Amino acid sequence: MSNLAPYAVSVENSLGRLYQEDKRKDNRNPFQRDIDRIIHSVSYRLLGGKTQVFNFYGKPVDNDYELLRTRMSHSQEVARLANYVGSELGLNKYLCEVLGLGHDLGHSAFGHVGQDVINDFMQFKGLVGGFEHNEQVLRIVDSLERPYLGFNGLNLMFETREGLLKHCKKESALLLGDVARRHLDKNRAQPTLEAQVVDWCDAIAYVHADLEDAFLIGIVKPSTMLKEVPGFAEAWNRLSVKNPLWKFPDDDCIDSQDLLISSTAERIVRSVIREMFRYSSADLLENTKKEIKKINPKSVEDVRRHSSYLAKFSNEQLKRHKDLKNWSRKNIYLNSINIDVRDKQKEIMWDLLCSFYLSPKEMNGSTFNRKNFASEQDFLRELADKVSIMSDNFAYREHERLKSTRPDLISEAKLMRKEFELVFSSEKQDGVSKNSVVDLTAKLVEETRRVWIEQDPFEFCGSMKKDIKKCRPK
Repeated sequence: MSNLAPYAVSVENSLGRLYQEDKRKDNRNPFQRDIDRIIHSVSYRLLGGKTQVFNFYGKPVDNDYELLRTRMSHSQEVARLANYVGSELGLNKYLCEVLGLGHDLGHSAFGHVGQDVINDFMQFKGLVGGFEHNEQVLRIVDSLERPYLGFNGLNLMFETREGLLKHCKKESALLLGDVARRHLDKNRAQPTLEAQVVDWCDAIAYVHADLEDAFLIGIVKPSTMLKEVPGFAEAWNRLSVKNPLWKFPDDDCIDSQDLLISSTAERIVRSVIREMFRYSSADLLENTKKEIKKINPKSVEDVRRHSSYLAKFSNEQLKRHKDLKNWSRKNIYLNSINIDVRDKQKEIMWDLLCSFYLSPKEMNGSTFNRKNFASEQDFLRELADKVSIMSDNFAYREHERLKSTRPDLISEAKLMRKEFELVFSSEKQDGVSKNSVVDLTAKLVEETRRVWIEQDPFEFCGSMKKDIKKCRPK
């Protein structure tokens, strides 16, 4: 990597890898190898079967839903934008790219719905730290991925691992050591500039992609976008000046039986969204350049010790971006169609977690005996690992299998979910501490342990190899 800025991460100023490796005789630098390690990982491949925003597994829907973003395609879009912006700023473009590719590795099936259910369940059962997808990313690349004989994990560069840990709870940071130092040290709290760029590129990518996907499946109409979507009318005005023969389509054009009319209408709307994306990206690049010039950082350490992000929008674009996020939350993420699907996804995740908790032998590919776990904490963490790595389709098929073969277990799972809802509903009304949840459910946990001990030994979580084969999307 030549012509890097002094504030960029380089091979020379990097803290390197946890485990020393033999020198390779190719021309790749370590951060390029990190890109390849992410792309070749099982967890990355599984992102192709995980929800970004829209998912309708198990429903008779139009094939257009197959064309919508997944976690993998979103990650690729972030990586490509981050590579470009990083290059223009004199940063380590390979670090930018690997952070873009890997930032969502810790996501479960069904997007944030899945994560929220896993976290609620794990806190309900007393798992210290619960479940958080950013922390899970580090767990995946440091431990759960196991392609090498000499060590667990992918042995990524320090700055890659640190950048992937975007958020981290204090109790987790204390256990993770140097890679989580910035989450504890207020005087050194900022990530590398490469990580800052990826953070904003992620925000740019998803907010515009979600708008485009919502348009493609008919949730948002052209007229609504022109009137309500922040930044859309301005983008159309810029395009119409350059293309005076273009006419903004009526809603009827999108549904026209005339393929030329409908196709042209769709292309125009998508061109406007693309212009919004371009404008937002250009604003980030130009204003970050201005901020760098003003602060004049001389090293990576100067970036870390600055009081705030150096990567940023202009004030006007920041407001527009926030307004677009708020509009999307109300009209896309909380749209009635999406909420109906999310309710089903919540049901699937709750049923799976409760069923596997009550009867671990039902988890496919099991090889571990329950008695092999040293503690309840170890068991819960392993359960979180195994359920969170599932693709949407695999989770759906496992749920259908359990409904067919173990309806009694599904009934017990639903009772456990009701117990959770009662406990946390009571907590909200009475101000009960979350720690009391463990006490309120102690009798159930003790009874479950008794059942485990009295049952014949059975297998639980399975080797990574066997489980992953069953988790791959079909």
